[in-house]
Amino acid sequence: MHYGSHFNLCVPQGPKAEEDRENLPLHVLLRQLYWFGPFPDKTVEIADGEITKTLASLKRNNLPAQQGMFKIISEMELSKKDNEFVRRIMKMDWRDRPSARDLLEDEWWEDE
Repeated sequence: MHYGSHFNLCVPQGPKAEEDRENLPLHVLLRQLYWFGPFPDKTVEIADGEITKTLASLKRNNLPAQQGMFKIISEMELSKKDNEFVRRIMKMDWRDRPSARDLLEDEWWEDE
């Protein structure tokens, strides 16, 4: 939304992504892990068996995709304030995300 157009950090791009539509959910998950870091351990409380196995495998293999790279995007691309706001709303476990009320009361909306 910030970058406009139909750009989405978590949707894989390019010919390989088009060819491998069957595994799109896994590719999206890997992109989410890359940008926003790993799922917290408590995710197993709400995930089904297959998802739990996949997350455990990713964690066990300590993929570089679990770095949470969004936090180091330069301020030329995204202001620090915007970056912090996006990271608050993009928590990997939805239970850790702020409510709509919390977001509407967030200091992010205040003029600088």
